[in-house]
Amino acid sequence: MTIEEGIAMDKRIMSFDEVMDVIRSLARSQGSYGRLYYSILEMKKNNPDEYAYFKADIAGQEFTDIIDVIMYFES
Repeated sequence: MTIEEGIAMDKRIMSFDEVMDVIRSLARSQGSYGRLYYSILEMKKNNPDEYAYFKADIAGQEFTDIIDVIMYFES
């Protein structure tokens, strides 16, 4: 086993709820994440199809840590 394979085995993919927890946590100190968080909640309430697509997209990103989440939304 290579070092890269060992590192990959140690990383667990974050669930959608974990990603939302990261966004909610960042929303306390960053205005843009607050707006993002409330936009997601509004999408869930008012546009379930778009919300389902968003959830699938987030799951497809296979985030393994907070930095992955930040890099996705900041890029």
